[in-house]
Amino acid sequence: MTGYLWIVVLWILVEMPLPDKDAKDGVMGAINSIGEFFTPTVYIAVLSFLAYVIGMLLMVDIKPGSTVRLGSRLRLPYVSMTDRAIVEGHVEAALHRARLRAADGFKIQREFRLEPMLKTEQAYDDFRLDHHEDKRAMNESWRQYALRQLKEPMVEENIKSIPSLAIKLQDKNALLFGSYDRDKSESEFRLSIAPPLAVLSVQFIMLGADRTLVLWPWAGYVGLIAVVALVVKGFQKRFSSVNVVVTALEIGTIESQMTTRLDAVPADVYDDKTTQTT
Repeated sequence: MTGYLWIVVLWILVEMPLPDKDAKDGVMGAINSIGEFFTPTVYIAVLSFLAYVIGMLLMVDIKPGSTVRLGSRLRLPYVSMTDRAIVEGHVEAALHRARLRAADGFKIQREFRLEPMLKTEQAYDDFRLDHHEDKRAMNESWRQYALRQLKEPMVEENIKSIPSLAIKLQDKNALLFGSYDRDKSESEFRLSIAPPLAVLSVQFIMLGADRTLVLWPWAGYVGLIAVVALVVKGFQKRFSSVNVVVTALEIGTIESQMTTRLDAVPADVYDDKTTQTT
């Protein structure tokens, strides 16, 4: 459908030539010269394949985690504010589990390649003195620092990994995945046909400017209103598809890779007599 709409745009752009069976020159002449070898069905098949290729190249696909710019100031996020809040809550729950089991702060830093808390030996010596060389207190500070550093990257990574989480959802719950895939497909369809319809509407308005027929400009105005509706509905469906995956993440149907990695970080083990790390 996207490809055919762009073909119509191109057809109007080149002043709407109609097939001429008597033409001997040009593109139409070349087509007529080989026309005896092909049936109308073949022509339709070739046109459909061309439309498919054009549509495939011009399909709208908003990448996960990306923002869509409409002008210099207006930006549309990939996820709604509600879904971002759900993802943040999911991440905070994972960080809370790490605090409760006293996950090793240094190993969290190393596992996720975070910025080091202590960059010099002098800083480490001062850190030890400030905590009176209490291993528990030192690791608690290290853990809190690492988890604060990790929160925002985890949120962003969860948002960017929504397509891969959807694949996990396909394995865990086919019904939920079907809802995600249906909303995503409807969103891409509406956002893909909106640009050629917008161009067609402008072409109709321009064609009606120098003609007595009132139908042309009014068809263009109606088309522009339809384009706005398609874009709004397209983004609504986009948010709806993302919400399915985010909800599955929230209720525990699927789990993100970063959360699994954090849960696998071992806890610090202490000797109660010496309070030293074993």
